[in-house]
Amino acid sequence: MLDLGANVDCSAAHLLQFAIMGAMLVSAVEHKDAPTVGLLNIGEEDIKGNEVVKQAAELLRNSNLNFYGNVEGDDIYKGTTDVVVCDGFVGNVALKTSEGLAQMIGTSCAKNSSATCLRGSPDWLPCLSLRPSKTVSTTAATTAPACLACAAS
Repeated sequence: MLDLGANVDCSAAHLLQFAIMGAMLVSAVEHKDAPTVGLLNIGEEDIKGNEVVKQAAELLRNSNLNFYGNVEGDDIYKGTTDVVVCDGFVGNVALKTSEGLAQMIGTSCAKNSSATCLRGSPDWLPCLSLRPSKTVSTTAATTAPACLACAAS
């Protein structure tokens, strides 16, 4: 995913340049001839997004890149495209949200290691129904178990 925070005010041309750099990197590292490039947006439709994103989509469509189109946040983890392009503000928010979620789930499951969280079966899924705890949230401190499924076991 490009950009993760260095450039918060990007032009459409910058986003095109990020796409070119990302595609070149994936091509070199993963030996893919035509890596797919997605533009992170609030929807897949061409009419969505701010003017910079719409202009960037047009530049990407007219480029020699293998432009998939607009992608949404969940596409980052689905692997819909090889490269996801966005400005630094959006990219940093996505990165920090992902880091926080991973840390919250890891902390919750580590605290309850004898519970269903870590038994290796699909039963760990309820572990995602989390309540804030002192280790997970500084704004809603509570002594309740962080994982509702773990508290029941």
